[in-house]
Amino acid sequence: MQFVGQKLFAFRDTRRAWGRQAVLFGLVGAAAFLLNVALFDLAVRFVPIPYLLSRIATQFAVYVGFCLPLWSRIFAGSAARAVTP
Repeated sequence: MQFVGQKLFAFRDTRRAWGRQAVLFGLVGAAAFLLNVALFDLAVRFVPIPYLLSRIATQFAVYVGFCLPLWSRIFAGSAARAVTP
């Protein structure tokens, strides 16, 4: 569901490369999960902030610093053409 939403609504990608993009999207999601686990563990151990704030901060950092740039590359084709006259 998230893949379809990102492809069609967030990035407005109309290309037919669904299979390849789905695999790449899944790989980014799996890597993001592992990165979230590692960063959260480090944050809880070494940064003196509340648990919930650590969770929010690490998820935001992984989303903005890892997922979004890679998803932008996966779905870049149609969005780039739509902006260019």
